[in-house]
Amino acid sequence: MPRVLIAFLVFAPVLTACADFPDLQLPSATASGQRGFPSLIAIDPTLLTARSDSQDAQLQAQHLAARVARLNARGRALRKPVIDRATRQRLAAAVRRHNR
Repeated sequence: MPRVLIAFLVFAPVLTACADFPDLQLPSATASGQRGFPSLIAIDPTLLTARSDSQDAQLQAQHLAARVARLNARGRALRKPVIDRATRQRLAAAVRRHNR
């Protein structure tokens, strides 16, 4: 096994060095629609609008709290048994009959 590994490690680079790589024609930046870097904006006006949206933040917090409540209710519903007690007893009796 070690001889095979050593032979592979020696001959693999040799074989890949002999391969011809394709000449890739990459599109230029102007041909693909990219015209350079995006323009930068000042951070101060952005921060001012973020601070003035406190009502929006409160609305988002309310939506998030409502979503948490819905997810908790869904989790409680998923933890309930799938079949009722009578069906469970009937199935258990059938299993006992077949295991005799």
